[in-house]
Amino acid sequence: QTSKEYSKACGVLLALTGYEANAEDMVATGLATHYIGSPYKLNILERALSEINSFAGQALRPKPKSLHGREQDDGYDVNEDFRNVAVGNLIQYISEYDVAKADEYGCYLRDDLDEETGLFLKDKDPSITLAEDRIQMYGEVFSELVSWGATFQEALLEPTVEGIIARLEEIAATKAEFEGKSGCEEDVMVAEQAESLVTNMKQRSPLALRTMHRLLQQGAETDETLETCMEREKTSQMRLFAKEDGDFVRWAESGKGVGLVGMKGVASIIKDKEETFSNWNHASVKEVTDDEVEEIVSDA
Repeated sequence: QTSKEYSKACGVLLALTGYEANAEDMVATGLATHYIGSPYKLNILERALSEINSFAGQALRPKPKSLHGREQDDGYDVNEDFRNVAVGNLIQYISEYDVAKADEYGCYLRDDLDEETGLFLKDKDPSITLAEDRIQMYGEVFSELVSWGATFQEALLEPTVEGIIARLEEIAATKAEFEGKSGCEEDVMVAEQAESLVTNMKQRSPLALRTMHRLLQQGAETDETLETCMEREKTSQMRLFAKEDGDFVRWAESGKGVGLVGMKGVASIIKDKEETFSNWNHASVKEVTDDEVEEIVSDA
């Protein structure tokens, strides 16, 4: 996957900025395996799944006979290679593309696209394939998450939360330099997005930001697994929730939101500034000590 080289930056975006991944983001980063673009296809998928034999019933070969005096391996499944193949084929057929960028026919499109139109041809000879007979395939998956992860990768991979915010603020400050200049629209958009990321980070609990960043660092170690990371995050979250007069207790009692300021990729309700909670125990991430973070994540 092309997103692999930006995976750490994407993880930081999701963990620290309030970015909410959509379907395209999930497939592009491998968090989901298949993309189904139309809701009505889910009804077709559900109906088709109900008509497939159960897992136990998906057997093409008969079970080996048990002979007297001969030991038999009860754990061996002679039909292991055939079970759920029908399910996999069905999901592949219903999906518009999968995490490996195959289309619904299981084809990988790069060699079969018309260079001029980007359309897939039913026949190899375009002279006998009319335009109306051409099938529009879905091609590459575009992900805002991966795009912004690539754009801000250097800033997001700073070793501290303070460093990340400082680098993003530097990018945001370039808006004045490019605004109003012809051909600099993209630079302005990048600066505005950096400003939005900084705003969202500063609206969140400084202790929670430092904690999540530390969890990301621990999860990147080679001996970590998905299970150990999830268990550590659960324990850390419970400690944050249970902390007497902690940030989460204060926020829950306030009835206010944490604010989301128009960031692309975020579908949550945008709160007015006066509705945004700000009475955290720390005014900024700089006030959070390493000991406070380690108290939450240690032995988690």
